[in-house]
Amino acid sequence: MPPVTRRFAIVAASAVALVATSTAAQNIDPPPIFTVSPLDPAIIRVILPLGSMSPAEGGHVLPSDHIYLNWRDRPDSPFQSLPIVLAPAPGTITAIQRAQGAPDARITVQVSRTFFYYLAHVEPDPALAVGMMLAPGQRVGTGTSRTVGIDLGVVNMEVSNQWASPRRYPLESRFGDSPFKYFAEPLRTTLRGKSERPGRADGPGRDGAFNYDKVGTLAGNWWLTGAPDDEMAQAPQWAPYQLAFAYDRSTPGVVRVSVGGRLSVGAGLFGVQPLAPDPASVTPASGITAYQLQWWPLRTGPLPGLMLVQMLDDRRVRIETFPGSSARTGTFTAAALIYERGPEGPPLAPR
Repeated sequence: MPPVTRRFAIVAASAVALVATSTAAQNIDPPPIFTVSPLDPAIIRVILPLGSMSPAEGGHVLPSDHIYLNWRDRPDSPFQSLPIVLAPAPGTITAIQRAQGAPDARITVQVSRTFFYYLAHVEPDPALAVGMMLAPGQRVGTGTSRTVGIDLGVVNMEVSNQWASPRRYPLESRFGDSPFKYFAEPLRTTLRGKSERPGRADGPGRDGAFNYDKVGTLAGNWWLTGAPDDEMAQAPQWAPYQLAFAYDRSTPGVVRVSVGGRLSVGAGLFGVQPLAPDPASVTPASGITAYQLQWWPLRTGPLPGLMLVQMLDDRRVRIETFPGSSARTGTFTAAALIYERGPEGPPLAPR
């Protein structure tokens, strides 16, 4: 779902003040909350884990804080009927949002004072309304003919993600967690077994990740100077200002560079040359670092070009791309751009 529709979905949560006791950081599955799969597991072809990036196609420049339950391979794949979407847990509907021009909606459900979940790319049933109580397994709508699956995300106010600039993230990212963890067994193992990420189906290795920020290094999310200093920086109109040095959603440790579009190489998700420096190891002391960008998914033809990066300090980096260049290194020109983490400190009060 476009990030701009997410800003006001979780209303009550902004007033909750808690001390974080992150089970996510401990890789411990919390007590189960979900007892029903939103889609019949038999029709789920694949689940895309946390951390998907699709800057050119879907506008997701930064790693996604939710998972995708895909029931078909492509938007033009034939189907006999739209899949039924069910509530995975009991709760109260707090929002039904439909972005302008969007073919589907997002449904946000509050389970407890500190826990919410949301389902997106859903066509809600007409009887659904804000304030309605849902039972686990209750039908909430169907998938849509223009999408390949539905989104599932969770917000757990007892889990705190350490972002370099928390002000630039909505609650869904600041307190997001892996939905897999909250399913009861044996459903948890069944769904993890459908994750695109390799690993044991009975462990968290298949869940993915979406927060790679490591202050003082290149790893994580960046914005071109001039982006908003609050969560509006996540809105679709600011996607061209975004840039991420992250890792492949399906192959842990494989570097991916997600470019929003302001760099001359254009919007896209790129790989880097073999043995390229890990972004988590690039610091202000590293000087100029060169990445030979590669197409991802792989394709034939000329390579995308060269990317030069130089961290100016812990929170700013100079970047320039040279489209089509096969050089292994280079020199910055006046066309280089400055990207930044954003302001330090806690998020601003809700508007």
